[in-house]
Amino acid sequence: MENLRLFLGIALPENVERFLGGRADWMKPKLSFRKWAHPADYHITLHYLGNIPQDRVPDIEQAIQDTADIAAPPHLSLAAPGMFGPESSPRVLWCGIQELSSAAPVAGSPAASPLHALHGTLGEHLQARIGYRPESRTYHPHITLARDCAGGHCAKRTVKELWDTASGTDGQQPGPWRCRDITLFRSHLGRSPSYERMASIPLRNME
Repeated sequence: MENLRLFLGIALPENVERFLGGRADWMKPKLSFRKWAHPADYHITLHYLGNIPQDRVPDIEQAIQDTADIAAPPHLSLAAPGMFGPESSPRVLWCGIQELSSAAPVAGSPAASPLHALHGTLGEHLQARIGYRPESRTYHPHITLARDCAGGHCAKRTVKELWDTASGTDGQQPGPWRCRDITLFRSHLGRSPSYERMASIPLRNME
């Protein structure tokens, strides 16, 4: 039985992909990250599953459906960039996500936010269906733009300055959008774009 590299996430609207692709093109010559994501691969990860036997895909899709039947659809917008890893050699450059409610930031703890609730509920259904164990660390939604700094031109201050400088040169930042689906992605190593969308299941509570 073939194993598939799978993860669950939120696909982005095309205008958000285009904007981030343009912003990445502006920053790419000025930063020393080794690998930049293809715009078609931009997404917000919900859960990374890893290598999964192909015959478990129907169970995964059912876990998604169980979640989609009850989850509230998050309202999202782009936020400031950031990085994971040490200042001298960050591992990941990302664009942040802000969650909105009636065009205003959600107040309170992350547990109160629909996006964090969607992540938690999906993890519970995956555990019930396939025995998946969600990560214990705090969920930090983001969109990966680049990986593996190869030199000294990846400082957080440099990234912020470039991001701010690019504002107004690459089109207006997209406004908020509503998450409408949970997507099952398959990762293909050694190709670009790398991610295949195997299934997208709509959230039902769209009122």
